[in-house]
Amino acid sequence: MFDKLIDESVGLPEIQHLLKDWSGGIIVFVVLLLAVELLLRTFEWWTARQEGRERDLLPKDAIANLLTTSIYNLTLRGFGAGAMIGLAFLGYQHSHWRIPLNWWTLPAYVLAAEFWSYFFHRMMHEMRVFWADHSVHHSSEEFDFTTAQRFHLLEWVPKLIVFPLLAMIGFHPGVLFLFTILAGIQLICHTARFGRWGWWDIYFVSPTIHGVHHARNPIYMDRNLGGALNVWDHIFGTYQNATDEKLVYGITHAVKSNNPFKVLFWEYGFLGRDFWHAPTWKDKVVVLFGRPGETFEVPPKGAAHGDSAPVTTTADALPVDAVPA
Repeated sequence: MFDKLIDESVGLPEIQHLLKDWSGGIIVFVVLLLAVELLLRTFEWWTARQEGRERDLLPKDAIANLLTTSIYNLTLRGFGAGAMIGLAFLGYQHSHWRIPLNWWTLPAYVLAAEFWSYFFHRMMHEMRVFWADHSVHHSSEEFDFTTAQRFHLLEWVPKLIVFPLLAMIGFHPGVLFLFTILAGIQLICHTARFGRWGWWDIYFVSPTIHGVHHARNPIYMDRNLGGALNVWDHIFGTYQNATDEKLVYGITHAVKSNNPFKVLFWEYGFLGRDFWHAPTWKDKVVVLFGRPGETFEVPPKGAAHGDSAPVTTTADALPVDAVPA
């Protein structure tokens, strides 16, 4: 529907068909991607069986991953996407600035779309209220194509903050939205199979670069926040290439459950507990908007109270799918 919002005065009218084609093809693409994942895992399972090794045919959390993305799409399509585009067009209409789309401004649109992806992603990692939601995507201890479908419930909320601001400085919202689909490359980057890609890893998002992003090793945490390019990570100092240290996936407070509702609201329990017990209102505000791990936290009460102790990342605790970077 967004292609109808782009008039010919924007320039390069042929891109009007891009979003329509993308929207129609993305479902088919995801289905094919999951089919490839199933074929690869079947081959790996059969090979391991022949060698006398244990290997799961499907990821233990595959069903939970697909269920969370279904719930997420209800909130996105029911409210999130319309709110984001609506607010962006409202800001654009009240702005006196205009950045037309032509071959000279094309790089600016690409960089703006990447900045949008980088900035809202960084917000989700550095503000606890958003991390409680985004941690859902990071909580899987495996890293494969089904992990790309492990969506969090309210991902579109921080997008509402950044997208209208770009529209207010003159970027046409409809066109800008088209370029945000570049971040769709991450759909094929959720895999631990293909190793390093040399110079590509420096400038573009790849399976290794995004694997670093999903790792809970201290050296890798909160790194590589870009959508398709690493340009803003280099500029803001959040880029981290892989080292010889193995990637260990998951979050420090491991969920240890494949119940989709527990997965969706796990980190909110810690957030709510710390907010409630924070001694002052200033502390409560910091709990909501401070960096995870750096705000007031209630001392763990032990497993009897349902709390989970932070996971210690050691070589002995590496899951099966942890891979050398």
